[in-house]
Amino acid sequence: MSQNPVGGPARPDGRGRPAIRMSDSARFVAAVAVAVFRGGRVLAMRRSLRKDAGAGAWETLSGRVLPGEQPLQAALREAREECGLEVTIDPRPVASYQAQP
Repeated sequence: MSQNPVGGPARPDGRGRPAIRMSDSARFVAAVAVAVFRGGRVLAMRRSLRKDAGAGAWETLSGRVLPGEQPLQAALREAREECGLEVTIDPRPVASYQAQP
């Protein structure tokens, strides 16, 4: 197998980049989504038209959980960062899931 320009073996598909190998822990991303309800309405934010993924899509407030951060604290932080709101988290159980490839 030939070498690619950044070191390591070239990929068999000819793209010249090394195949990425990650540990299981490096493949997981923890994220939160915040649905804001007020007066019978739900807040939706529109993604920038300049975004690579979902440009112009309407969505809930969301973002990644930072290393060492608890999910509920991440939800509060994301609401504050994305739209300046100080929200109260409903005490009902929080759901989680693992995306399947």
